[in-house]
Amino acid sequence: MTRRSPDPAPPATRRPAARAALALPGLAVLLTGLLSGCSSASGSRPATAPAPNWADETVRPDAQAQATPIAVRVVSTPRTVVAADGFVHLPYAIALQNLSAYPVTVQSIQALNADTQGTAIANLSGPALEEAVAQSPESTADSTATPEPAAGPNDASASPAVLAPGSSATVDIDAFVPMRTTIARIEHRVSIDWTEQTRPLSLTFTAARTTVDAADAVVVSPPLRGPGWVAAAGCCQTADRPDAPRAVDGTLVPADRFALDLRKLDAAGGFGTAATSSAPEPVLAVGDATVVAATPGSVILDLGPGGGRYATYTHLHDTAVRAGERVHTGQVIGHLAATASPRLGFAVVDRPSLRQSRGLPYEFTAFSGLGRVTDLPAMTAPTGDAPLPVDPSVLTGPHNRQLPLVGQVLGFS
Repeated sequence: MTRRSPDPAPPATRRPAARAALALPGLAVLLTGLLSGCSSASGSRPATAPAPNWADETVRPDAQAQATPIAVRVVSTPRTVVAADGFVHLPYAIALQNLSAYPVTVQSIQALNADTQGTAIANLSGPALEEAVAQSPESTADSTATPEPAAGPNDASASPAVLAPGSSATVDIDAFVPMRTTIARIEHRVSIDWTEQTRPLSLTFTAARTTVDAADAVVVSPPLRGPGWVAAAGCCQTADRPDAPRAVDGTLVPADRFALDLRKLDAAGGFGTAATSSAPEPVLAVGDATVVAATPGSVILDLGPGGGRYATYTHLHDTAVRAGERVHTGQVIGHLAATASPRLGFAVVDRPSLRQSRGLPYEFTAFSGLGRVTDLPAMTAPTGDAPLPVDPSVLTGPHNRQLPLVGQVLGFS
């Protein structure tokens, strides 16, 4: 089912004075199972994503503290970026783990403003929650080593929002917000049901407090030229969930949090595979930078100075630069294959690595909106010569210092 962003506001053409000011009227949340296996270039960001501030966890009197069958923790700190709908987005993730011997049904998750007496700033429940859940077969399989639960809503086969005993999942949260309501910390209210032996139980508890990183996004020039490019995956809702955190050396790494999969529409308006284009598509340096790595399929640029901000390019057919070379904004650094629907994977990350880095928020200096695909899942399936359904009235016009939204059709000058 397609998840929809709010009706787009007129694109912001000037940066608000207070980027840290946020309000949260809406939320799109994505559950994925984990058991399957510039400002300008002179700005600065930490080289490593800040860890959740566990010192913020409130120690309450023991009489008020609740034992919970699931654990909830923050995987990635919320970071702010201005997207093409005119809202500030804060994509981040929390992780859930069922520590009990019984299936646990997650009924709802609320994001709360921890600085305003727990005001609810985002909600997910009911069918919307179930539609957002994705768990691996290992995560949802019944366990024969645990007591047989009573049949009903807590049966692990009854709902994708059920955590089987011992299983884990992440919750990818995207809060899209207007400017100018300060939120420094977020916490989460989680409501769950389960059946222990034959006794049905319910519990609501608050957990997973985290600080908001409202540092300016990195501002970069577009990596491509021309019209007809589609953000087939990206901020802040995805059809195939490529931004789910992955485990690297035993640590969850949200490397693709703000990554874009840019694909060009063919002459029929789809992602064809048979015909070839007349020439390879040039790929451009998004800023003055130093080449860290260049292979036949990828390039990494150090946007410097001081490290901590790297542009990564993948799916390249060839490269035109070498490691150690200095490049300038707009310089051709490689090409995409001459196919009917060339594609580029692009991101800004905190380390010079495709696998061990964390995604950073970034915004393009300028691009044009040419509409939006109305069926996001259609972008992940082979379309052949079939055109994608595009609404030409959505997310259109000039965009300055914003990040394209998934499904948006783009033009780069």
